[in-house]
Amino acid sequence: MINTVKKSLETLKRLHRYENEFNQLPVEFQEVIQHQLDCLINHNEQVMLKYVGKVKPEASYIEGEVCLNKEQLFELFLAQRNDLAQTNSQMLYHVMQLVSIIMEYGEQVEHLDTLVSSFQSYHKDDSNVTIEQNTEI
Repeated sequence: MINTVKKSLETLKRLHRYENEFNQLPVEFQEVIQHQLDCLINHNEQVMLKYVGKVKPEASYIEGEVCLNKEQLFELFLAQRNDLAQTNSQMLYHVMQLVSIIMEYGEQVEHLDTLVSSFQSYHKDDSNVTIEQNTEI
């Protein structure tokens, strides 16, 4: 879980770093990237809720219907690559970094989902999670 949260923070940092280049991309590409990030964040939230017991373990997140898979995201980047290479080659490298970090974050979320599902199916007695409230401020 910690690795997934670290990867999400790294994704946000990279997005912030290349925000100017992102805003110069075609609107359709920006919307797809935004939708993909929203989808991954939602998936991450569903996995966390599954872990703490707020969502049934049998409930699975159907990623293929909502999110792009890695191949589709990469194909979309390759389609944009020709337009970006003609305008600004430096921007191409920055967009490539954004797409790659989004793909890595997606892999982390999928791995976390696999771990949580495995934990809940093989450790049914140990799967009661209690979260203590930290009262110190």
